[in-house]
Amino acid sequence: MELIFEVREAEEGGYVARALGQAIFTEADTWAELRENVLEVASLHFEDASAKPSIIQLHFVKDELIAFEAACSCHGVSGERLVHALEKLGYAKIRQKGSHIRLFHQTVTIHSISVPLHDPPRIGTFHGILIEVA
Repeated sequence: MELIFEVREAEEGGYVARALGQAIFTEADTWAELRENVLEVASLHFEDASAKPSIIQLHFVKDELIAFEAACSCHGVSGERLVHALEKLGYAKIRQKGSHIRLFHQTVTIHSISVPLHDPPRIGTFHGILIEVA
């Protein structure tokens, strides 16, 4: 199995990454740190899975956005506060590895998500997580 991460430059600097087809998110200041974080969060996410990725691809996407009005800010929302909000929505912590935590929510099916506990998460990471759980 191949796991593909879409990587974008974060507005605040650094990078945000999300796995296509999986609820896996991470971020980093440098490309080298991003590679480490991708390995860490993938290891966490697939720890109990029978099918694990044999290769991970980082697909860098560069968009140029020109802000016309001030963008929404998520200042003051730490990774821990984000996890607490997810818990209020019915998600429960499964485990943690390094600076990433895995949560699950059981409704009709089980939905799990792996997120960074960075303080604060970058806007792109925050946005991707909100879309995933909405």
